[in-house]
Amino acid sequence: MKDITVIIPVHEHNDFVKSLLKRAIVSVPSEYKIVVSTSLEVDFSYLTEEYSNVNILTNSAKNDFCSLVNYAVNEIDTKWFSILEFDDEYTNIWFNNVEKYIEYNPEVSVFLPLEELIDFNQNKFIGYGNEAPWASSFSNEIGYID
Repeated sequence: MKDITVIIPVHEHNDFVKSLLKRAIVSVPSEYKIVVSTSLEVDFSYLTEEYSNVNILTNSAKNDFCSLVNYAVNEIDTKWFSILEFDDEYTNIWFNNVEKYIEYNPEVSVFLPLEELIDFNQNKFIGYGNEAPWASSFSNEIGYID
């Protein structure tokens, strides 16, 4: 396994979420760990049986996004983690690129990817997310968060 865990917080579950969650998981190469963090009393065995790299963490205390992420961060054993919402997915080059950034920038502790935002219903590009670090007035060095 690689030294990156993908955390997927799941605060709701129905058939639609189930299909999105599977799509998100498929976008992660099998050599990376995936943690589904939830407080829901849902049988997620359909994930652990189908995907050998998926683990379920259940936090019975809180079901909000931040609590689910923080709980998972405290439980993982990899040096790096990435947060993937269940309705998102990685591109096929993301992991290759992030590994290169980690290797060539060992002094950096946080990487914030540029995200393409897609209109879900029309499958149409609508903009970028996390683009602020690339604005010249945002930080002292373009691409870095001060």
